[in-house]
Amino acid sequence: MNPDPVIVVAGIIHSADGRYLICRRSPHLVEGGKWEFPGGKVQAGESLQEALRRELREELHLEVDVGHEIGRVSFTTGTQDFVLVGLESKAEPTDVTLTVHSAFRWATGSELREFDFASADLPFLPKLRHSQTGKLGFSNPPSK
Repeated sequence: MNPDPVIVVAGIIHSADGRYLICRRSPHLVEGGKWEFPGGKVQAGESLQEALRRELREELHLEVDVGHEIGRVSFTTGTQDFVLVGLESKAEPTDVTLTVHSAFRWATGSELREFDFASADLPFLPKLRHSQTGKLGFSNPPSK
């Protein structure tokens, strides 16, 4: 019997000028060298939004406005099950301080298909609008 899945959050961080923040996983990690939407594990007692804000402060020294959930992806690494929760977020394009990633990039929606993404992040790509309208950037935000 597998233990409960580990909940992980990913910031689908969109800027007002239509770009998304993506980061390259360090080579020593699972799927090292692939690109991802940054985030990390949710700690006990944290909301998804609190976890994402904390992870982005720790890993990138970046402050974001966290919005709604855009989707969940279940996956397994070794014997551990995970659930990756994508959270719509906003930030201004800026340099970040990398502490666990090997690179970062602010990319337009159409540029995202040029990057080799980690498998868990792939389901989020079709949800992103391939334009630079300055809007939220999501083709079908969930109803409230």
